[in-house]
Amino acid sequence: MGALLFQLPPSAKKALVVFAAFLDELPPKAPVAFEFRHTSWLDEEVYDRLSARGLALCVADSERLSTPVRTTADYAYFRLRDEGYTPADIGRWAKIIAEQTAQCRDVFVYFKHEEEGKGPEFAALLRRELGV
Repeated sequence: MGALLFQLPPSAKKALVVFAAFLDELPPKAPVAFEFRHTSWLDEEVYDRLSARGLALCVADSERLSTPVRTTADYAYFRLRDEGYTPADIGRWAKIIAEQTAQCRDVFVYFKHEEEGKGPEFAALLRRELGV
């Protein structure tokens, strides 16, 4: 099994007490990633809590919000959700992923599911760029 993603709604502002209580309920060493879609979550205090538990920050890139590229676990989780990536964009992401995840045991990268079927094309290009 890969990592389990918890995606918070854009309206969910940072609530560290609730977040800490939720983290306490997770099984130890569960491969979990958190996608925060409100900017209030994107700070050192949250990253430190994820790192302390060895849980991943979901690095998400979309038209609305781009998460800072931070590795907070020994695995990484990326959601590349822009439908208009160019080959240069994919090359840039390949470089970022390779550099930022060199010490990771697993790396999960997902592209947006959309009607035109670009996701598989993007994934194939990313794999070529990464030499996979």
